Amino acid sequence: MQIRHIKLFLVNALKFGAVTIGVYMASVFFMCRINVSGKPVVFRACQGLVWKGGYTYERFKEFDPSIKHDILIFGSSRANRGINPRVFETYGYNAYNLGTDDLTPLNTELLIRLNVKRGSCKLVIIDIFDKMFSQSNLESTADLIQNMRENKAALRMAVASKDIRSINSLCVRMMLHNSSPLYESSTDLYKGFRELKNDSVSFTSNFIPYKRINENLRALDRTLTYLESINVPYLLLSQPMIFHTHIANHNLFLKDVEWIFTKYGTQFYDYTNRYDIISKDDYADECHLTSQGANKYTRYLIENHISKIIKPGIQN
Repeated sequence: MQIRHIKLFLVNALKFGAVTIGVYMASVFFMCRINVSGKPVVFRACQGLVWKGGYTYERFKEFDPSIKHDILIFGSSRANRGINPRVFETYGYNAYNLGTDDLTPLNTELLIRLNVKRGSCKLVIIDIFDKMFSQSNLESTADLIQNMRENKAALRMAVASKDIRSINSLCVRMMLHNSSPLYESSTDLYKGFRELKNDSVSFTSNFIPYKRINENLRALDRTLTYLESINVPYLLLSQPMIFHTHIANHNLFLKDVEWIFTKYGTQFYDYTNRYDIISKDDYADECHLTSQGANKYTRYLIENHISKIIKPGIQN
């Protein structure tokens, strides 16, 4: 009798689950088909969704993982706007910048696993700083799910985030997969790099107290394990942030990541307070460089690090 009740409960639970999923999918489908002010109403009904389009869409649309690069660049918007592939080209290197807004170590780990394979590049550059390790991956995950080229990659990003809200982003992506971008980038990208003009200067107070998120630390650990396993050299660094530095934040961050650098015997190049590389006039805002600052910083990296790790020469 008890077994019969258990079977009946399981059958009813499966039916309920199937109906719930069906209603959910139907709701998302219709909300993606009904437009308000030219945009699907689903973006008004659900929080945490990101529109298809913009810099992330263009960056991954243009990137061809089958093409070998000398250097691939990862990190948040600081890396994306601070390391210029054009400058690499003047030294004979072929680089592509995959830095993406609000990227966390968890997002970075998956992007590297998807785009860096044995022999696909000579060097990986990863920019890290305390804010990356203190924030949730939801915003960056939603952006990547909506704008990565492949559905498989978007699925892996949703699963890796371990956040149920990512399912909404994934479902909306599938429903709008063949639709045109909802908005375009305001400026052109060059090999993923977003140039900031000198007249875009805007300084604001953007202080986020540092807090340790262990999953972000573990993600960096797994990333380095992966790169070591495929024998791809990497350069870990932190871009100068002389205008808007919170020393207490930074010291807590350094203490938390120290064990990772010790584990791999790797050098971390911390330029947070280096005034000799760039000046305050090279910033477009409190943490992003202008095109002038990016060019200075990129040249510094090439002359002091890159040229000592790999030889110039564009790969084919």
